[in-house]
Amino acid sequence: MSFKTDYRLLITNYSLLFIFIISATPLTAQRHFTTACGGYKVSYNSGNFDYFGVVDGCPFTPADTGQFPAPIRAEIRSYLLNRVGPAFYQRLQYSACQIIKPNTDKTCLSRAQYAIQYYFEVEDSMRYYIALVMDLNGNLLSRHMLPDVKRNPNFANIINLCDAFAITQADTFKIANQVLSLQYSDTKNAFVWVAATSLGNKYSNATKPPYLTINAQTGIVFKRIVNRFNFIRDYGQ
Repeated sequence: MSFKTDYRLLITNYSLLFIFIISATPLTAQRHFTTACGGYKVSYNSGNFDYFGVVDGCPFTPADTGQFPAPIRAEIRSYLLNRVGPAFYQRLQYSACQIIKPNTDKTCLSRAQYAIQYYFEVEDSMRYYIALVMDLNGNLLSRHMLPDVKRNPNFANIINLCDAFAITQADTFKIANQVLSLQYSDTKNAFVWVAATSLGNKYSNATKPPYLTINAQTGIVFKRIVNRFNFIRDYGQ
């Protein structure tokens, strides 16, 4: 093999790695998208956009699912099926996966060994992202990012973006320059629509006040936050 061929392979490998990093690691402040709802231009973001943060502090190697041991792949499938049920499981689309390298970095989840990311299409170009991180034995280390179908069998009945926007417009609590996104509340065990002035900040993509939260199943506004000292991840609290 010539030196020129080696050099081209090296460039190709670095290019692929660069593309993976750009595609798998979300920007701190994501770009807002817009859509028309009646006579209004509504801004929105994809949901759970800091999903990759659960492995962002870990040294990892990009992988494919074939590099995961069969028992780990089985545990991932079992978790998702038990969590959301067979029908919603079919909506999940594979995004990427990683093998976590041994590390002592405290920003990385302890005992993390395998990570995998999925998303589902909410509507149009809007997505909701999830990440699962497991240890060597297939035990889940990351937080839940999807509702439990056993406790909430109707969680997938989500009102659309324009309906959620109409609810925010009718509410007495007004959000200036609002951006909507679909999020998950562990407290409510449900998806929720969140209307916030900004969903991003330099430290985290968790929402900061002011914000308004709507149950995505019922359309009921159940949380109006004006001031809060810490950033919010569980929108039911």
